[in-house]
Formats: sequence, structure tokens, C-alpha cells
Amino acid sequence: MNPDYTALVALDWGDQEHAFALQRRGTNRETGTLPATPEGLHGWLEALGQRCGGQPVALAIEAGRNAVVHALVAYPWLTV
Repeated sequence: MNPDYTALVALDWGDQEHAFALQRRGTNRETGTLPATPEGLHGWLEALGQRCGGQPVALAIEAGRNAVVHALVAYPWLTV
């Protein structure tokens, strides 16, 4: 894992739900889904920020989702 980040996240955007894979330093990889709503995304991001103690997190997302990227850059600890 890159020492600059406490976690690496891959987010696959979907119409009904979003799938993610999360690798935090020193833990097993987690996978799951979250609701495809603004509330679902922001709730998940807020919980992730708390779990990672506000430390830097790298997130990869498929291109072409400008509204989503705009929402993601609101989190200063997140590198998109």
C-alpha cells in the first residue's frame, strides 16, 4: 500500500447501488454496496472518514460521472 494513504477505495457507480472495494492499511479487503442516493454516498463517505481518522484516502472511480466527482472533492482527506 502507498504509505501516503491510510486506505485505497475503488467505487463502481450504478443506477440502483454502488459497489466498492476498500483496503485499509493493516486490514483485510472489504467489499460491499451502498445506495445510489446522495444520502447513501455522503453517509458512507462520512463513516469512512471517521474510520480512517481523517487521514488521506485514495479513491478510484469510473470516468464520466462529473456530479459524483464534484461531491467527492468536498472531502479534503479524499484524493480522487
